[in-house]
Parts: sequence; C-alpha cells; structure tokens
Amino acid sequence: MMKKRKKILCITFIVLFISIALYIVALSIRNYIREKKMMEVYQGMKVTWYGDSLTQMYFYCGEVDRYFGFDGQNSGVNGSLITMINGSSLCAPTRMNCGDEEDIAPDSAIIFIMAGVNDWIYSMPMGDVEKTFNDTQKGILTNDTFAGACNQMFYYLKEHYPNAQIIVLGTHPADGTYAKLFDGAGGMYNKLGLTSVEYGDTLCEVAQMWGIDNINIGRKLDWNSDNIMEYCVDGIHFNQDKGSVEVAKEIIKFMKKMNGVI
Repeated sequence: MMKKRKKILCITFIVLFISIALYIVALSIRNYIREKKMMEVYQGMKVTWYGDSLTQMYFYCGEVDRYFGFDGQNSGVNGSLITMINGSSLCAPTRMNCGDEEDIAPDSAIIFIMAGVNDWIYSMPMGDVEKTFNDTQKGILTNDTFAGACNQMFYYLKEHYPNAQIIVLGTHPADGTYAKLFDGAGGMYNKLGLTSVEYGDTLCEVAQMWGIDNINIGRKLDWNSDNIMEYCVDGIHFNQDKGSVEVAKEIIKFMKKMNGVI
C-alpha cells in the first residue's frame, strides 16, 4: 500500500514537473513571437520626444530609439514648463508646431512626453485636477496652474495629432541642492513644499483622465537625496552612463508590457 502511494506521488510529481516545464516553454515561445512582431512594427517608426532640456540632451531618448529602431524626433527645448508662461510652454499650440526643428513631427506614430521638472523648479501652483478637467470641453480652461496646463496640453495634442499614440513618462525625482535652487535652500522640496515627483503624479493623473498611457517614471525610480548624484550630473539632469540608462530601461519595460511581452 505504501509502495503504491509512493508510486502515485512520484508519477504526480513527474506530471506536474513536465506540465510546468511545458508551460514555461510555451510562455517563452509566445513572448519570443510577440517581441519579434513588436520589433518589426517599431523598426523605423517615427516618434517624437516632447519635453524640456532632459529631452533636448537626448540621452535617454537615444537609448530607447536604438533599442526599438525608432526614427526619433527631438522636440525638447531647454527650460520649457508645461504651465503657460510663454510661447515655449508645452501646453501652447505654437510650441507644438513652432515652425522649426523642435516641431512635433506631423507623422509621429508615438509622442513621448517627459516634463514637469521646470514647473517644480519655478514652484508653479499645482491647481485642482478635477476642477481643471471638463468631460465635454476638456482642455479649454485655465492654463495658469500646472494641472490646468497639463489638461490644455493634452487637448491640443489630441486635436493636432489625432492619429498619434501619446505616452506620458512623468517627472523624475530631482534635488535642487547642487544647483542652489529655492533661494539656496535646495533639497527635493520646492517653495511650495512639493517634490518633482508630485508634479509627475498630477501630470499622469490628468493623462489618465484623457485615457492616455502613462508610466509615472518618478514612482519607478528609487532615487533620493542620498543617491541622486549617482544618476544626475547636478541633481536634475540625467548623466549619460547611469541615469539615462535607468530611465530608458523603465520605458523599454513599459513598452514591452504594453505589447504583451512579459
């Protein structure tokens, strides 16, 4: 009786082991097929990287372009805020189509957006996400708060580039100590007591209300005041060898997940 039970347990274990092995093999094959198809679709695809100096430097963007084979357009402008302060603000339609090389490519299949750090630096008022969003009119509201400007930015992007997929990356963790920001006080909190990541939270929350894909990169990166200089040259701008690579990895991981590649 005991031998029979052991035999049954042994057979059960073998069957279970084979089943798990076959599942892993099948999963690997599925992922290989999906990734191959994804790479074929992305090869040569026109994408635009829309943002501020972090985008203009093109370090993290270039990493992603090379991985997927994107034909990338650099639409980053140094010092750009989302909040409306001038024509270079990211919510302004004149900024999206400004008539020079920083234009968003009209044939973009994907528009990636990383921004918000300059709004954090200048301590722009956050605003109320709910009060700056209207299900009917949506973006034609206030643009003098960060939430309102995010809303307007998405309105015009959707209007001007209806065929493009918009992917919001968010705002990375930043520290103003090394750049002597906030009247020399520095730190990860601006004059309103807000972190750059909190601006990213709002940016991604508004994107979510528009049904726009978002990563919220600031919540993915384990950067803080103790280790920020490992990733940024001045507490704000990514270095090329580590910070940009880490950001690019998160974007690549998101794109794979979006395409069902685990």
